[in-house]
Amino acid sequence: MCCQGWLHGQAYEHTFYPGKPCHFACERGCSIYEQRPDIPCKSYKCAWLTDSFFPEWFKPNISNVICTWRNWKENESYLEVIECGKKLDSKILSWLFIQHVNGNLQNFTYKLDGGDNVAGTNEFLNYMGVKKNVI
Repeated sequence: MCCQGWLHGQAYEHTFYPGKPCHFACERGCSIYEQRPDIPCKSYKCAWLTDSFFPEWFKPNISNVICTWRNWKENESYLEVIECGKKLDSKILSWLFIQHVNGNLQNFTYKLDGGDNVAGTNEFLNYMGVKKNVI
């Protein structure tokens, strides 16, 4: 799913990004799988693959989301959640917020209907440029 036009990257000088799949993506997967470049193709691993934190139903082709751990300061990361072709499911969003409230997921971003959203500590919100309204 990562090369189907949901993430940003470049494979052999062919740029892909949301709305534009990788030049080498085909019905069976990758037309150059054996010769795919190290970066990003071989080195990129979605969070579902690398972290047992996620339930089985978070697998990208089941959940229609791609999750990536991103660094935002030394030794601190946040989870980036990107919807893939379908609106972010309420089951996924609820799970993320339950993990956040329970202290298992401190900071995360998510796209919902193409809009950017941020949840986390005040320091993270400031880092992400979120303006807070005081009522």
